[in-house]
Amino acid sequence: MDPPAVVIDAGTYEVRAGLAGDDAPRYRAPNCTARPKQQLQVLVADEIYTIKNHAQLEFSRPLERGVLVHAGAQRDVFERCFSKVQCTPRDSRIVVTECAVNPPSARKACDEILFEDFGFLGRMRLPSAVCAAAKSKEILEDRERHLATQHGGKPAEKRLP
Repeated sequence: MDPPAVVIDAGTYEVRAGLAGDDAPRYRAPNCTARPKQQLQVLVADEIYTIKNHAQLEFSRPLERGVLVHAGAQRDVFERCFSKVQCTPRDSRIVVTECAVNPPSARKACDEILFEDFGFLGRMRLPSAVCAAAKSKEILEDRERHLATQHGGKPAEKRLP
């Protein structure tokens, strides 16, 4: 049996991650990276809580108004999420929420992160509003079989067994 799909809700200020069928996210953290001034160390997501004085941090947010603008920071946050959720991307599929007006360039950048950097088997996008309007568990169980997969560099709908 295939492992359940990983679910990522990457909002502008917070990222939530879990597995399809979970009643609640397994991991919640700020969707950002930060670097203490005058240092090279980069803190990712919940690691920023280890610094007491946030005024000493230079923040980088991967999303602005729901649109991906800093792919490197988003990759780092996703990597932290996957380690906390304890999933193996190369053996999993993923459901990603996105802004309804996400431009094609931002979608492509997100797909490059998911497929090229992490090697997910398939991906399905859901508008954030759809997830907010319905129980995630019901949507994801019904739609997990209809994840989009990557073929020849272009996303194509494919039913999964």
